Amino acid sequence: MFGYIEANLKLIYNVLYLVLLIIASVGISYFLYRKTNPPVSPFYKSLLILLRGIALSLILLIFFEPIFSITKIIHKKANYIVLIDNSSSAGIKDNKYDRKSVIKNILSETDFDDLAKKCDLNYYLFSNIVKKISKEDTLDFLGEGTNIGKALKEVMEQNNENEPAGIILITDGIYNLGENPVNTAKGLRVPAYTVGVGDSSEQKDILIKNIIFNRITYINNKVSVDVLIRNIGFQGEKSTITLSDGSEVLDTRVVELPENMREKIVSLEFIANREGLNEYKLSLMPVSGESILENNQRSFFIKALKNKIRILLIGGRPDTDYGFLVRALSKDENIELTAFVEKRGGNLFSYDNSIFPENLDSFDVVFFIFYPTDNTSIKHFEILREEIEKRRLPLFVMIGKTGLQNGINLLRNLIPLESSIVTNIEFEAYVKLTEEGKNHPVMRMMDMNIDNLNIWKNMPPFYYSGKNFVPKEGNKVLAVIDNGRTKIVKNHPNIPFISSSIIGERKYIFTNGYGLWRWDLLLKDDDKFAGVYDKFFGNTVRWLVNREEEKRVRIYTDKEVYNSGEDVLISAQVYDDNYYPIGNAEVKVLVNKDDLILERILDNVGGGNYQGELEIIEPGNYKYSGEANYYERKIGEDSGEFSVGKFSIEMLNTRMRSDILKSISQVSNGKFYSPEKIQNLFNDLSNKRIELTENNEIEIYNKGTLMIIIVILLSCEWFVRKRLGML
Repeated sequence: MFGYIEANLKLIYNVLYLVLLIIASVGISYFLYRKTNPPVSPFYKSLLILLRGIALSLILLIFFEPIFSITKIIHKKANYIVLIDNSSSAGIKDNKYDRKSVIKNILSETDFDDLAKKCDLNYYLFSNIVKKISKEDTLDFLGEGTNIGKALKEVMEQNNENEPAGIILITDGIYNLGENPVNTAKGLRVPAYTVGVGDSSEQKDILIKNIIFNRITYINNKVSVDVLIRNIGFQGEKSTITLSDGSEVLDTRVVELPENMREKIVSLEFIANREGLNEYKLSLMPVSGESILENNQRSFFIKALKNKIRILLIGGRPDTDYGFLVRALSKDENIELTAFVEKRGGNLFSYDNSIFPENLDSFDVVFFIFYPTDNTSIKHFEILREEIEKRRLPLFVMIGKTGLQNGINLLRNLIPLESSIVTNIEFEAYVKLTEEGKNHPVMRMMDMNIDNLNIWKNMPPFYYSGKNFVPKEGNKVLAVIDNGRTKIVKNHPNIPFISSSIIGERKYIFTNGYGLWRWDLLLKDDDKFAGVYDKFFGNTVRWLVNREEEKRVRIYTDKEVYNSGEDVLISAQVYDDNYYPIGNAEVKVLVNKDDLILERILDNVGGGNYQGELEIIEPGNYKYSGEANYYERKIGEDSGEFSVGKFSIEMLNTRMRSDILKSISQVSNGKFYSPEKIQNLFNDLSNKRIELTENNEIEIYNKGTLMIIIVILLSCEWFVRKRLGML
């Protein structure tokens, strides 16, 4: 339907000039025809003046480049996006509502059909993914995660050419993936009308929030599992937690629940008696009146190996870092430790009477703590260097205040290093994970990314000498010094603190800092952070000893165990015959479990590296295989496996987040509605129309029609003159 119409003529010069020139052209025409030879009647004289005057005027008009503009106001039906939460939490029964039924009832309202007659409605489901549907499609509420921010962005991108008048967001407001959706809503160009489904009060619930355990152990070792239990509304009551391997119960504990809204760690134990990757299950007995039972169970995986890891630890001096690390590694039942410390003369001393260099060929990994030094025996170091290079032993290096200042040249004979000096002043520094570090096995203290980041943000400061050393080849910075909290390096961003490197087939971990013993001493009384020091060095040992074969194609996942719904990051490295990286290969990976087969072509990220992500919801053990081809020539193949545990982050917090939904509406100029007031939504939207301004411009001077008219006018003038016998 058209509304107001406006038309006008645009010229590049002032219209007054055109009027004056037209008057002049008519005057010239009159002057030319006021006397004719032979004389003609006044009618023909007027006709000739008119033809000449109009032709000259049109020619003048062309030079003014006239554009005829027509502006129309068009009214059309509004287009709305209906964004429906299809996650697991949106399908539960809470203290007040059956959320699944509420959402289905809202969608089946006859008012929705009436609204569809007045507006265009496009329906989308969202959880951890976004999917366009028809109104009749079935909701299954199986989404293993909710990313509201991603959903808002994707539906706007998909409707970019036909921008909607608004978004109707039907959800419980719980987001556990992606950024805060309020931040996303601030950038929306359209209002969001949110419908909050569920009870906004805390649900009476007990749940398994987290599990702390070593992912790798050894046959017949005792394994400790710490379970973090959260209580909401059942203070003083008891439950029972059971650990099983699927076929038999391994341990059981009666749990006296903590205070309301508090958490408690319960420790269980079992003997690992099966080699390989094994699944274990935890079950928390429900309490009478508990509203949500899905989060009372959780599974996890542990790999059992045949032999213990043998570590050679050499310290440049018997200081606190050396002592704490000896204690941490010695108490790990999976590790057999031999530790030496350098004496003044450069000889190596062991408290358990071990003799250097006996049994060097039996070690799996080497630790250097402030070693070598200026006192180091070149003979001893050469023996170590030859053994490390011959057997490609992985190496951990902690660089201290004085430990490597004069011994760095010896270390460079073993590892190609780059060095720089930030400052000559020793200072306290705080740690910050890099994007690479967030997914690296060494830096993972907790399964949940948000919990893992929280641990690293709360780490006590370490000491930094101002000198920076990193490997020249294959270096990946896992953690840097946090500039925001470490004022002395405000103008030196991204100073490496922890780096990993793979040079050839040898792995390295470097720490440009010391005083890491504070991570143990200052956090040992905090249940949330206790054990992170041991966990960090346990992760370090296991990553270092996890050998890779000399393959031209290596395909691997960033973790061995994932939560349901978590992205599985698959990476690959491709080399030619001389082990130079290949940058334009096609790397195809197949992931399968029973009848389920997923295919992914990995993206080239440079330097012979390839990556791709898969979203996998169904729990269980998965196998993957892949191959790399370069110009239709097969380079190689690789395979492996990973596991997905049966755990949903959707069940960690099930309270309807009305605060989030109200903020989304407020910052986007929309409104918030409860299910009881859904009629107000239909009333607010049914009378809205989109008003569009359509502007059409016609370049008259550029039209061939105008030239034809001028030619016709001049031709008619010539014809009349000839008929009258005029010259």
